Amino acid sequence: MGISQADYQQSMSIELMDIEGEKIQVQAKMETQKKQVAKSYNKKVKHEIFLDEDLVWKMKLLEHDYKDHIFDKWSSKWEGPFRVHKDMSGNAYLLQELDGEMFPRALNGKFLKQYNPSIWEQYKNLQQKHPS
Repeated sequence: MGISQADYQQSMSIELMDIEGEKIQVQAKMETQKKQVAKSYNKKVKHEIFLDEDLVWKMKLLEHDYKDHIFDKWSSKWEGPFRVHKDMSGNAYLLQELDGEMFPRALNGKFLKQYNPSIWEQYKNLQQKHPS
């Protein structure tokens, strides 16, 4: 009529072993795919490393912080310069203002960029050196 209980249990255990083997193969395939995605993503990501005492710009995070009604969309999204006081773990940095006042908490490095004087600062410095 049907199969015996022992044969049924044996076929079920074989089926479970097959499923477990497929599960392991699928997990291995997913791991390789994750590594490939991470590798292709990380090709485009550039992590800047800042040293202690480096001067940096800090991104203004909220739109109302940088939207000036005069300059509108040409408003600067960066403020500074600030000095890197300490390099923390995980791409975080403690900043201080040039007058020595410390920031209350660390900032992620993705919100910082190396300081280069803007054209406006260069213009102000030129005006101070050569008043008309």
